[in-house]
Amino acid sequence: MTDRNVPTRHRSPVALAGALAGVALIAATALGMGSRGASVAPAGVKPNIAGSRAVPPGLDPVADIDEQPTVDGRILPSAHYRQAAEHASDVIAFDTGGQVTVPFRPRPDDRSTIGGTAGVMDEGDPGGAAFLDQPLGQAVPGELASTSSVADDGTATTAGVGPSRLRREVFGFLPYWQLNDPNTALEWRTLSTIAYFSVGCTSSGGLWKRNLDGSVSTGWAGWTSSRMTSVIDAAHRHGTRVVLTVSCFGWGAAGAATQASLLRSAGGRATLARQVAAAVHDRGADGVNLDFEPIVSGSADEFTALVRAVRRELDAIRPGYQLTFDALGSIGNQPIAAATAPGGADAIVIMGYDYRTQASPVAGSIAPLGGPQYDLTDTVEAFTARVPAAKLILGVPYYGRAWSTATNDVHSRTLDPSRYGGVAEPLYAQAVDLARASGRRYDRVEKAPWTAYRRRICTAAHGCVTTWRQLYYDDAASLKLRYDLVNRAGLRGAAIWALGYDGTRPELREALADKFLSAAVPHALTVGGFGRVVVDGLRLRASPSLAGVILTRLRAGTALDIIGGPVRRDGYTWFRVVNHVERRGWVAAFGNGWTHVVPRRPTENAGFEKVR
Repeated sequence: MTDRNVPTRHRSPVALAGALAGVALIAATALGMGSRGASVAPAGVKPNIAGSRAVPPGLDPVADIDEQPTVDGRILPSAHYRQAAEHASDVIAFDTGGQVTVPFRPRPDDRSTIGGTAGVMDEGDPGGAAFLDQPLGQAVPGELASTSSVADDGTATTAGVGPSRLRREVFGFLPYWQLNDPNTALEWRTLSTIAYFSVGCTSSGGLWKRNLDGSVSTGWAGWTSSRMTSVIDAAHRHGTRVVLTVSCFGWGAAGAATQASLLRSAGGRATLARQVAAAVHDRGADGVNLDFEPIVSGSADEFTALVRAVRRELDAIRPGYQLTFDALGSIGNQPIAAATAPGGADAIVIMGYDYRTQASPVAGSIAPLGGPQYDLTDTVEAFTARVPAAKLILGVPYYGRAWSTATNDVHSRTLDPSRYGGVAEPLYAQAVDLARASGRRYDRVEKAPWTAYRRRICTAAHGCVTTWRQLYYDDAASLKLRYDLVNRAGLRGAAIWALGYDGTRPELREALADKFLSAAVPHALTVGGFGRVVVDGLRLRASPSLAGVILTRLRAGTALDIIGGPVRRDGYTWFRVVNHVERRGWVAAFGNGWTHVVPRRPTENAGFEKVR
């Protein structure tokens, strides 16, 4: 397998301009969610959102994104910007949705600070050592509106009532282009907040709901779709918040002009704050995430004023709406302290990726944990020097980056993309397949997996050449190390860019559970001791594996003698047991944040029943 089968996330200025201009728009109609904040752009105003028939200023390819100025000399435009640009021409048929019917109720363990209300985050376990054997089981593909989750090794149980709790905020971006994907799996027990990405804005402060021709913008159509209604209802059933991301990119000249005009106008800021609050209230959602990047020079104070205006409008509806904003990993002119002061945002989502860009002279991790250059550890130190750790959420990438390189040595020099092939951004599900085919390697300095392989490139200008390709990405093992940083630093939590990028693969969700789910029941099972089944339908298997033959199913209350184990496999801790009728086999005693067998005294009456 080579990355020629992987969609390239970067396009040239000409190709991007062609994709953004004159494309067919989505076949969707507006949802009547209420008249407050309705916005149709006046003549001459261009929208700042993917999906417009006109070239959106925030995504305007004024210059190649590799040639854009860095922020603080370090980081080029984020994945949010690039991938929004790539999907600007997507044609997605969203069905109109109805009202949300399930109100949000916080989980019993939800103690996060919202709107200035006092709350305490757990200190956590820096290494997650106590929970190494409790990763999450595979979610059902496309289960966007599920009201149950998978317990044990397949037993369905009501979600949100398991003997575990989420110790950190887990904030997942859900891009509109992943919303209808049947492979997008949402695992509620490891998601505290979903941020729908995104709806743009105009220079006068309006949300970009309709395009110049009157058709519904892609972002607004997704936000008001039936699929999104299902997501919000399902999230609320499980105590997960859903917030709206409002984007205003300033990387190109047109986007910067739009953002500057909006931020520097008191009326524009007030208009956007009102429309954002109305969009959240009318949709039955739970808050707002602001993605203004980069903040145009000289507008830091105005951005803080916008954040505070949004907070006032949300609080005027009712207290308790979550308010966050996104920040590049290098602080630069971002007013992180002022905008999170009382009356401001609850938290900052740090975009902890793209530390090496398409234009990097050497290949390497896009989210390095260590090394000689500015990395995630440096980022956390810089942010926590200015903002309390409990207000910081560290984002991690569910995608990788591949360059053409001179050799197959770690951190090899990159080659001219016009001759040797452009840079690609495979999503996690694709990156891990490439690494499996070519052999996973590991960068011990930057704490990141990578792989190298040969690829033949043919162009009219240069003919055919065969070159090395190097792909760097993050997998479950490396993400756990980054989650350890979150726990050690006492941060509010972690963020994901983006949900759905792992496809149906379960291991990244397992990593979240491993580091952020706490078990409320101690596991004191030992060989020679006794246990009691606490869930109906627990499978007794011939071997300690999800692939093991099912011998029978055990009912809650069944007494067990523990005669072997433990064995750690498939995300569970297995014990060999014998029940009262001398049936011997293996059970998944605990894992996935669940407990299925608890210690039992020998004299305890456990009800000797089983399901055949």
